[in-house]
Amino acid sequence: MTQSPIFHTLLYGISIALMRGVSLFMLPFIAHYLSPAEFGRVEVLSSLTVIASVLVGLGLEDSLYRFAGAQKSPRKRMYIAAQIFTLAGVITLICLVLLTVLVPFLQPLIPGDIPQYAIWFALLIISFESMISVPLGWLRMRDQAVKFFIATTGRVLLQAGLTVLFLQYDPSVISIFAAGLIATILQLVVLCIWQLNMHRLVLTQRFTRKVLTYSWPILISGLLGFVLMGLDRWFIVNMSSLEAVAIYGVGAKLAIGVVLLLQPYTMWWAPKRFMILTEKGPYETAKYISIGLLWCMVACFMVVTGAQWLIEFIMPAQYHHAVPILWVLALAMFFKETAELINIGCFLGEKSYTQMHINILGAGIGLIGFVSLIPLYGAMGAGLALCLAQFAKCLAFYYFSQRISPLPYSWVNLSIIFVALSIAAILIVFTYPPTLQLLWGVCISILVTTFTLNRFFPHLKHDVLRLCHVVS
Repeated sequence: MTQSPIFHTLLYGISIALMRGVSLFMLPFIAHYLSPAEFGRVEVLSSLTVIASVLVGLGLEDSLYRFAGAQKSPRKRMYIAAQIFTLAGVITLICLVLLTVLVPFLQPLIPGDIPQYAIWFALLIISFESMISVPLGWLRMRDQAVKFFIATTGRVLLQAGLTVLFLQYDPSVISIFAAGLIATILQLVVLCIWQLNMHRLVLTQRFTRKVLTYSWPILISGLLGFVLMGLDRWFIVNMSSLEAVAIYGVGAKLAIGVVLLLQPYTMWWAPKRFMILTEKGPYETAKYISIGLLWCMVACFMVVTGAQWLIEFIMPAQYHHAVPILWVLALAMFFKETAELINIGCFLGEKSYTQMHINILGAGIGLIGFVSLIPLYGAMGAGLALCLAQFAKCLAFYYFSQRISPLPYSWVNLSIIFVALSIAAILIVFTYPPTLQLLWGVCISILVTTFTLNRFFPHLKHDVLRLCHVVS
């Protein structure tokens, strides 16, 4: 029996939430076993995997969507998927060969005095990235949500279980990445079996050149993203200490709550936005983006007002002063997600490099901020630099997007809501104890959402109710 789109959406939603949320759920357990210095090493090595995964991934998953998705014939679509999967396998083999040569030379370059075995395990995980992301993308294209759910949640749960087990015997960075490597290899084996059951390995020089030509701007944008979401840890450890990296890492992982709270909406909106702009026009598009912006404000407000209670409740005492950093990073995530909502115009052109230029701008501002602020303020300086960079990217995306495709946003109403929530957050966090901060945050979030939808966006009420019904 064919499953409904809502069934697929539910499984994808649970899978992605687990993939993104596992580090958040494991955070207090890991923090209780590892010293702040060892936790800092985990953060530094995790940031290395960010840039390595971009290099190894090479935009092949996006190429799969672009070239296979454009084919109407199932046979042609499968042939293209076979070529991209084969190319992913070639990249994996090349990475494994390079690892044996480069790891001894990489260790002195990575800050934090990280053991060589941990670097090996982390880079081995990344070497398999392409051969994992391509089959997962192929499962989504074929609406095989059950297999996608099994492959992703199985890896997450296995990795979490192994992490708990290994930390009992060796509380170190090596245990964290050893658990990740075992889970990754088992996931890879399952995905390869499924993929090879559908088609054989095949690769042509002409198609390889076509894919690589399409992928390089994606690769450049991903590398620039590493400057803001990875390189910050390297600057902190070089200009401050491993303990400061650990504090920053705790704040960063909890600030991702803004993204997770918004994700039920963005999962629905991202694949629909161009369709709505084309079929329903600028007014409807601005209306739905406004829903996302309102949701993003409330998500940031909830994370800020719940930060102190959450950290003091789940984290050891040495991490309690991460609260101010979490506030700043939550605001940075707000600007990041706002940019993702309002950047629709920048992605309309087939050959537009606007988004890459904006990412260069953001990376430049971030680098200047890291160099200027970290020596003065430590981990907080990195958070401030990240916040400034994301704010600049947000403004740039809005400006260029509006030039390409103007949308009639109700900025006066949105600004009133933003200012009101900002003032409320300041008053709450500096007036009440942690538990009351959390309670006030939840209550005001509900009241503000209900009031603003009725007062400022009455036309959105039914749309929000319908969306909540779909994503629930």
